[in-house]
Amino acid sequence: MILFKRMKALQKRRIIIVGIKIGYEVELLTPAITAETGTIGKEIDVEVKRDKNGTPYFLAKHIKGVFRAKVLEFKNALNGNGKEFTEKYFGSGGNNPSKIRFSDLKLKIEKNIGDEEYQRRLENKIGNRYGVKINRKTRVAEENSLFNYEFVKPKNIYAGSFELSNDFFEKSEEDIKFLLSSFLHIDKIGGLKSRGLGKVLVQFVSIENDKRNNFKEENDRFKIVEKILKEVKSKNNYKNQGIKKLNELEKYKYTLNFVEPAVLQGKVNKNEVELRKSLQGSSIRGAIIQYGLDNGFESEIEKLLKIKISEVRKFVRKDKNEIKEEFKLASGFKTKYPIEANEYKKIDKAVSVMKEYKVNEEDENGIKLERDSLALLNATGTELSIKIDEKTRTTEESLLFSTEYTDLTNVANKEEVFFKGNVEIPKGLFEIGKKYELKIGKYKTKGFGKVEIEFKKFTDENDKNIGERIKELNDEIKKDFKEFDKRNDKEKVYFGDELLKEEKQKLITFDFLSDMILPFNEVSNVGKQILELFDENFGEKLTLNNRRTFVNVEKLRGYNIINNSRKMDEIVITQGSVISYCVDNENLEGILGYLEKIEENGIGLRRNEGFGRVRICSERKCEKKEI
Repeated sequence: MILFKRMKALQKRRIIIVGIKIGYEVELLTPAITAETGTIGKEIDVEVKRDKNGTPYFLAKHIKGVFRAKVLEFKNALNGNGKEFTEKYFGSGGNNPSKIRFSDLKLKIEKNIGDEEYQRRLENKIGNRYGVKINRKTRVAEENSLFNYEFVKPKNIYAGSFELSNDFFEKSEEDIKFLLSSFLHIDKIGGLKSRGLGKVLVQFVSIENDKRNNFKEENDRFKIVEKILKEVKSKNNYKNQGIKKLNELEKYKYTLNFVEPAVLQGKVNKNEVELRKSLQGSSIRGAIIQYGLDNGFESEIEKLLKIKISEVRKFVRKDKNEIKEEFKLASGFKTKYPIEANEYKKIDKAVSVMKEYKVNEEDENGIKLERDSLALLNATGTELSIKIDEKTRTTEESLLFSTEYTDLTNVANKEEVFFKGNVEIPKGLFEIGKKYELKIGKYKTKGFGKVEIEFKKFTDENDKNIGERIKELNDEIKKDFKEFDKRNDKEKVYFGDELLKEEKQKLITFDFLSDMILPFNEVSNVGKQILELFDENFGEKLTLNNRRTFVNVEKLRGYNIINNSRKMDEIVITQGSVISYCVDNENLEGILGYLEKIEENGIGLRRNEGFGRVRICSERKCEKKEI
């Protein structure tokens, strides 16, 4: 407590700086567990929590919770205002976000030593032991309560970091010292702490990964806190550097990689939150605006809000050379089960009129077709949250929340997932060729949502013009009609495709590369509602083809970073939806220019946020053998 008395005696001074990252290490003095429950059928009841590389780690939210509890304990002991103080810095939900952001705390282990050696060293750091459950009232062991658990052995070291936001430093230096010192007093982490597990020694090791600020050899904790504050004060307050100015918008390409798992909120069902199936441009745009606000461009908010972004495209690099773009359309279908070489056969129903897949001409009963998944992002885990009663410090009934997340961080260089797109941002906000950290999604202060983004000069990519794409699509449709006529002896019914089959019309597909928001209170017939947005001279030349139209609708949930408030839910036509129109041959040439404008500008509301991006007649990969 001597340290805190010295802190109370310090004079208050205000310091306002750009956010700062502090690295720290945690040495295990006793065995420690991360308290992940086992799975039914497994021999271990409580397992060490591991990331996708197998490395043991503590969740960021766990460390944040331990830190918060320590601050609350000390503040209540000093003056009894612990709740007010902790909410000021750790947040309380809604319009009061946390001022401190934690990364996961991961076991330190040598890298680049080969997969087998890496796993061998990991296993040497993990042990296993048995325990029994103790009745809290009788204080004796319960019957049939034997369980076993994994633990990380003592003397191992975990490494992590936390970031202090700008808002954090708008408070007093006294508060900063109190928080930093409280963190150094963390003495237990993990599960089964009451049984002597999880005793630790915490030490700050660096600021901003700056080698000059290495505190490993410093034993006096008070001096370490003073050194951190000295470094903080040495950083010039951006508000005192004069108002930063931004130039006009300029178009760039960007590449984005995930550094941490991400919680991208989709459907909400009571206490369960599903993962959104795609990464939206609005999420990246919001993160870029937040970066500008955090780095001294608050006075340039009008220019920041003018930022425009395109759709987001997913890429996967497998092996070293292979890069393929991932994009799925709602018109894509696949066989109900694999057929040849354990592979599904796929068709695109914007092209094919076939209802079933037949292996050969003699096959009387075709294989049913079902929708191919549109998801570009798949849930890889579930984040569980339990609300704690502030009075009893126990879990509140029926307040277990589960939220899906996706982990797109790279796995031992075996596979790399990344995203690309175009963005118009004020010149001067970023440097070309330099990587920047942004945060997207939910739980950004709890070890989720950190991404790296890099900008390059925009260059136009060679692409087939719309006329060529329309021709290729309709050539495929022509082939499909002929194949169908050749193999089907039954009465041929084409449901409005007669003029298309007679080659008096051309089919044009509007393939949505991103979600679209229609400017209507209700969504009914999307294809016809879209025509209402167009010029009459254009719209009247198009006829909706319902048979080759495939639309998915969802609710969009969003957050306004300027007002720190939730946006109203909106109905969106989801990415991958396909709306097909027919146009008479004699009218095709006259509408190509209008179609080009649609591709350039998009359709619907909030197009500057990446919504409503459309590609006319995307290239489709169709099976050679379709029935």
